[in-house]
Amino acid sequence: MTLSLRGRVPLPEHLSGGFDHADVLGATGRVFVAHTAKDTVEVIDGERLALEQTLAGCPEGSGVLCTQDERPRVFAAARGNGTVLVFDANTCDLLRGIEVGPRPNGLAWDPLRGQLLVADVEQHDARLVDPGTGTCVATVGLSGRPRWCVYDSPRDRFLVNIREPACMIALSADNLQPLCRIDGLPNGPHGVDLDLDLDKTGQRAFVACDAAMVVVIDLTTDRELGRIPISGETDAIWWNPRAGRLYVAIGHPGVIEVIDGASLSVVEQVATQEGAHTTAFDRQRQRLYVFLPQSCHAAVYEEAASGVELDRRLSDPTSRFHAMTGALKVYSGRNRPDLAPVYRCVGRGRLTHPLLHTPALDDSRNVCNVWPPGGDYGVGAGAQKVEQGSSVSRTGARHRQSHLAVSRRGPEKCPRPARNRLSA
Repeated sequence: MTLSLRGRVPLPEHLSGGFDHADVLGATGRVFVAHTAKDTVEVIDGERLALEQTLAGCPEGSGVLCTQDERPRVFAAARGNGTVLVFDANTCDLLRGIEVGPRPNGLAWDPLRGQLLVADVEQHDARLVDPGTGTCVATVGLSGRPRWCVYDSPRDRFLVNIREPACMIALSADNLQPLCRIDGLPNGPHGVDLDLDLDKTGQRAFVACDAAMVVVIDLTTDRELGRIPISGETDAIWWNPRAGRLYVAIGHPGVIEVIDGASLSVVEQVATQEGAHTTAFDRQRQRLYVFLPQSCHAAVYEEAASGVELDRRLSDPTSRFHAMTGALKVYSGRNRPDLAPVYRCVGRGRLTHPLLHTPALDDSRNVCNVWPPGGDYGVGAGAQKVEQGSSVSRTGARHRQSHLAVSRRGPEKCPRPARNRLSA
């Protein structure tokens, strides 16, 4: 698998500073990011990949978190005035502001009780807040400056990274009673995300540290499983359970490093931009947003996979892609008629865009079966019209196939690749 750049979303410009945390509402793909330099929260339309609106009144915005329930909310920590803003994730209306302490930063959500953990970087404490009433349910002092935090659902607890002394603290989700402390971490534990897939790799925490290291912790024993060297200091990290990969944004030198969850090694490095440490991951659409502070854009990456990997990883039974020669371009359908080509395939099963219900080629019969996800599509192989589930004959001998292009704007040919032959 590999990360492929789909496009960039222009965001309001700033003279200095940048972005902090961001999160995605899975149901709609809408993205919320703290634009710290502008004291705002930017909202990106995940369907159109465009700036939807700007939410003002979030001074020194830091932590951002979306709930994924029936009444989704967005929490944004405003360090500048000691509040957490609560927005309706569907309408973006401000529901309330909650006073939580001088400098709130890390946030974690307990969906069972409907309560929010807020970690304060000035008072070095954690507060449990009821966002419906705005009341503080519990408070606990911490051993040092807190960084990011998460809710560990199988054990019904919060995990909070502490910069110094370098450790992770587990707190009861019910009353913030300290449960355990994991010591011996590299300097500056910061970003954290969880792998909670019991059927595959088990239950693990990934902790990204300022000392250019990612630590893997077994959540069933709270013991360290291993360490993965990375290129520099990082911030928020995201685990992709479908791909079994961890995305680590490193602001200096400005790269995304991708860690394979099985081998616990860096398998890919993608250049982004100097200072780009803020990311958000859309698990449903397999889309990684990287926020670029120098150019004031959000770079949008998507996972690409070979046909074998798609067969293994995707749950949709129609998402299959087998041996195919030539080049395939797919344009977006009903929602994005304005896009340039975003999908290209060269050689045997080489995909760079996972959103289409992918074609499958029966090479022995020289027939390509197509399942477009929506809209009317034209095809460049003989300029036939493709209807859902139909078959399109392709001209040429086995190693001299014509090229197929799928586009809502009508038939067209794809450029011929340098090499056009089936792999063994």
